[in-house]
Amino acid sequence: GRSRRMLGGIVEMLHEARARVAVSGIESAAEARVAVEAGADFVQGHYFCSPDADLADEAAALERLAQALPARGGRGLAIAS
Repeated sequence: GRSRRMLGGIVEMLHEARARVAVSGIESAAEARVAVEAGADFVQGHYFCSPDADLADEAAALERLAQALPARGGRGLAIAS
């Protein structure tokens, strides 16, 4: 609860400074939801794809993101690589 509110406040402050916000270290669907609900512009982490020398399977990562989000979806989100 408190961490969720703090992240939302930090993201809002960064957006007011015209910064785009990337939240990394996401390891679960719950963490992905928290980042999206906080207003993150980009999300990144093992939940979407493990580090690899080859290019990531972006379609699979986007599918995981869609599964993690509520029905309203993550309009305007991108997965940072």
